[in-house]
Amino acid sequence: HALLRRASIHASTITGGLGLSTYPDRCALEVERRTLPGERDDAIAAELRRVIEEARGASAGLDATVEILLSRPAYEINAGAPIVQALIASIRGVRGGEPGIVGELAWLDSALLGEAGIPTVIFGPSGAGAHAAEEWVDVASVVDCARVLADLASRFCNVSR
Repeated sequence: HALLRRASIHASTITGGLGLSTYPDRCALEVERRTLPGERDDAIAAELRRVIEEARGASAGLDATVEILLSRPAYEINAGAPIVQALIASIRGVRGGEPGIVGELAWLDSALLGEAGIPTVIFGPSGAGAHAAEEWVDVASVVDCARVLADLASRFCNVSR
């Protein structure tokens, strides 16, 4: 993908076993597979089944299944969309300079809004540690972000200030 490069997958939870003194009778592995725009659940399930078949080649007794427990659509908006162009103009007006357009593999509510036909662009303050023990934003960037969003709202809605 032009902005996201490739999808990702990671082992989210691993559970199994009955106690310290016994060999586990089972192991459950739950993975999160981040999708790219245009990917479908059936293709992702087939991809994971191929991985299991490869693993069976190394461990003939492997008994494993693939089940999609939750699916959320990926989202992509055209860079020429009016909301994107308005945000770019607002960033230029408030901050100066040329903003970059980037992609994010994280799942965001924009996918639901986009699926409902509401064009959506993601923009926010700078920081780090999303959903981690230490999540933070730079205070100056929060103020800057508020200024950009106020300009965007008036620009996009054709409201003079």
